[in-house]
Amino acid sequence: MIKIRMITYHTPKNYGAVWQAVSLFSYLKHQTDDVKVIDFCTKIHKANYAALKLSFRSGKAFALSVLALPHFWRKLKKNSKFDVFIHENLELTQRYDSAEKLYCEQWENDVVFTTGSDQVFRPNLVEEHQKINYLDFVPENHYKFSYAASFGVRTFPNEKEKKERIAQYLKKFNAISIREKSGVEFVRDLCGREAVEVLDPVFLNERSFWENLARPYLRKFERYLLYYRLLSSRDSDRFAMRVAKERNLKLIVVGDGLRRGLRNATFLRDVGPQELLTLYRDADFVTTTSFHGVALSLIFEKQFVFSNTHSGTNIRGLNLLEKAGILEQAVPKTYSAVNLIDYQAVNARLTVLKRQAKDFIDASLEEARQWNAGKANDENRKS
Repeated sequence: MIKIRMITYHTPKNYGAVWQAVSLFSYLKHQTDDVKVIDFCTKIHKANYAALKLSFRSGKAFALSVLALPHFWRKLKKNSKFDVFIHENLELTQRYDSAEKLYCEQWENDVVFTTGSDQVFRPNLVEEHQKINYLDFVPENHYKFSYAASFGVRTFPNEKEKKERIAQYLKKFNAISIREKSGVEFVRDLCGREAVEVLDPVFLNERSFWENLARPYLRKFERYLLYYRLLSSRDSDRFAMRVAKERNLKLIVVGDGLRRGLRNATFLRDVGPQELLTLYRDADFVTTTSFHGVALSLIFEKQFVFSNTHSGTNIRGLNLLEKAGILEQAVPKTYSAVNLIDYQAVNARLTVLKRQAKDFIDASLEEARQWNAGKANDENRKS
């Protein structure tokens, strides 16, 4: 039996991050009993997702952070729900609060390492986090693969030193899978290797898995449009208001941003990851600026529109819509209520892609078993 240790984003108070972590962990647990998420959590991780955070980068940033102070208690309540979700649905190793501690760890011989999904390959991470996400701490005699890793950028930074460093990290992987087509091209350009494009881990489990995880929110709503607002923009806000009015639906907004021009909307700032699953399940329509907002819309077979029009952040969502064959759902300006998503066609496409994703994991784990068996034979011959 092999043992699997995962590097992923499990500490952020971010719905997509914890959903993908739990989904990948759950799928791997069906392959072997011994799976754990490496609990790599530094001061930087903690600071990024603190409930109370004042920004002094500029006068505007400081003013915005002050305006958010009245919502502190709701955010604190939401964060505690994330902690409970992780505690109940992931098995963690001991806490590693620095890269140095991971490099000093004595790993058992039969441990296999994986990194992914989410933006673990992001090129602009601080070096301490980058080298851990790329599994640089793993000894050379251990098998390691990435699953659905994302670079999270449209274009790779044109910095020679950074390119060379990341290329060296990638060359040490036994198998590489990437979440977006652009990432496959990055890997090819950086180190000449062919990565496999696969779906995000949330698709490794079926709708029933997510329905079983769902928990009711403290308030119940009838006939509503769910606006999952990870990134706020005036265009996206206006679109959500427009569709809610056209369809005579109550507008429910989940997100941490300020209200700004959103009128006649109910803001929910204390929603936990399991409660958002329930809000998704029961929504009559969805608009979202989030990649994982798109993914959950597909899983729950919702009529929805991806309303993130910012070219710097929407590439992941657009790529997923293209795979599903419904790229037109990312064009709010040309949205029409009569254009309904045909989920029979969408699910047929996704079924093929899900099989390919699972085949990649299964093949990687089989190769890892053979790797470990060969290593054990070599050690026996030496003894």
